[in-house]
Amino acid sequence: MGAFASDARIVQTSSAAAYSLIYPNPLHLSSEDILSAKQEGEKLSLATSSLLYGRAKGLQIVWTSILQEKLGRTERYKDVVVQSCHPGWVETGFWKDPLGVAAHPYLAKFCQCIGMVISATPEQGAVTPIFLATSSKASELDNRGRFWDGFSWRWTPGWVVDERMRAGLWKQWQVDADVQADF
Repeated sequence: MGAFASDARIVQTSSAAAYSLIYPNPLHLSSEDILSAKQEGEKLSLATSSLLYGRAKGLQIVWTSILQEKLGRTERYKDVVVQSCHPGWVETGFWKDPLGVAAHPYLAKFCQCIGMVISATPEQGAVTPIFLATSSKASELDNRGRFWDGFSWRWTPGWVVDERMRAGLWKQWQVDADVQADF
């Protein structure tokens, strides 16, 4: 844990797709419950891809909150600020990648149509992460560990503070990362 400054900013890029996650099952905090039923190399359906993406982004918001809470309880890292954010609908190669959205023709067409109306350049998409990395507003105690869109934090579902889920996600992270970090 000595690899970052005691007043570091950690900004994770998440997505508003997190709101598609209704209520995560604390027993399924990885993707194994879905992916174990698939053959290696098997193309995932649009529904499965969307479920996995929404789950990953939703749990990333939970993870942000947990990490902020745990670091905030330590003397050394109490000034570290952890945030997650939705940078907007950013125009990147992901939308055209044959292994990404383009693998699903209907979604690709939808994204193309929506993107023409609301997409942001990568520079515009960087505005919120830069704000979170530099703003005094984002580092205020009541604003830490939140999910942001633009210059404001956004409401998150009640499952973000579900203790059973938080404990399970922390434990899953320790296993996946091969780390023992109980602050």
